[in-house]
Amino acid sequence: MMQIALLTRIMGASSGVTLSAWDVAVALEASGHDFHLITADGVSAPKSIDRYSLENIPRYMSPKGEAFPNPVSFTGLRRWAESALFDPVRHRRLAKLKPALLFVNGLNAHRFFSPISKLAGDSSILIVRESLSHLVSSGNSESHNGGEKILAHPYRIFVSDLVRQEWNDYLGLDPNFSFYIPNCIRESEANALLAQSKSELRRKLGFSDNGFHIVNVSSIQPRKGQDLIINQMAEIFHLIPEAMLHFVGPLRGAFAKNLQKKVKQSPFSQKVIFHGQVAPALPLIYAADTFLLSSRGEALPRVILEAMALGIPVVSSDVDGIPELVKHSENGYLFPIDEPEQMCDFLNKLANNSQLRQQFAEASQQRYHDNFCRKLQIERYAALIRRLGENG
Repeated sequence: MMQIALLTRIMGASSGVTLSAWDVAVALEASGHDFHLITADGVSAPKSIDRYSLENIPRYMSPKGEAFPNPVSFTGLRRWAESALFDPVRHRRLAKLKPALLFVNGLNAHRFFSPISKLAGDSSILIVRESLSHLVSSGNSESHNGGEKILAHPYRIFVSDLVRQEWNDYLGLDPNFSFYIPNCIRESEANALLAQSKSELRRKLGFSDNGFHIVNVSSIQPRKGQDLIINQMAEIFHLIPEAMLHFVGPLRGAFAKNLQKKVKQSPFSQKVIFHGQVAPALPLIYAADTFLLSSRGEALPRVILEAMALGIPVVSSDVDGIPELVKHSENGYLFPIDEPEQMCDFLNKLANNSQLRQQFAEASQQRYHDNFCRKLQIERYAALIRRLGENG
């Protein structure tokens, strides 16, 4: 039995990165090794996920390593003071750990790796959940910084095989030290929804019985491309008069405000609904007739996996790792990011063909369970731990 640990930034949010961190925790705990969890927040673990117990996992707070703020601000001073006061205690607790493998959840968790890098030695494994276009399309080019973080770890896990190849080529990585383990979802929550009456759920959520409901779940930001949908809304409603557009995600910043303003000033203000942040968002996905994603950059979006498991047809941009999930014309439709008018045509095809929607739904559910289910994720992590342990 080896000692292994997972370092992650936060565990109390409802973002895909956070939910996926818990999935990794499930897999590492299920491996049968001595598993420890290191986080930057003190959020309590759920008792279990998909019947896998998380109650007995030892938890540690990571040192923050906050520098004195320049320029000085109240928030910066508070963070610096908290770090100066508690980091020594955190270091003393962590000094007891001797992990043979230290998993680091995402590029954002790397900043918490530096203060404890001696724990891992040469056995840290960075879980990369970001694509090159993901970083560039976020509003500033972070590909260089992202590359430096990836190179700081001897091993890497990529949640998308296409993104793995992309980063390997960009950084000249040895493919023998880059691994592929895709995301999964909380299957018990999806199964609980599938056992419910969909029509009753739609009534509870206020979805009209005669509408064709198109749902987008993602934070409202340029990288997620909701502007591409809003810019095509006239064509969508022309082709599908009964369509309703639902945007589910936090509404912060000028981008979100501008989209809301554009809708409000249009003739379609009653047909476009901004729900804001909803947790969990699974019921809104299950209530949809079609799930729509228009991202400019993604690795392997969890929301598409959720739609697949729930049997909801998907129309999505064809960027990065998404084609690993959606096989065009087999379980959904893919459109080029620079040809959003194709999105409208695909939505129209689905709106006018219930048999096609059912065909895609069944194919998506089968594809999820054959390739991305939790059982497979647990087996993949166990196999990787065995491989690295044998090489160690």
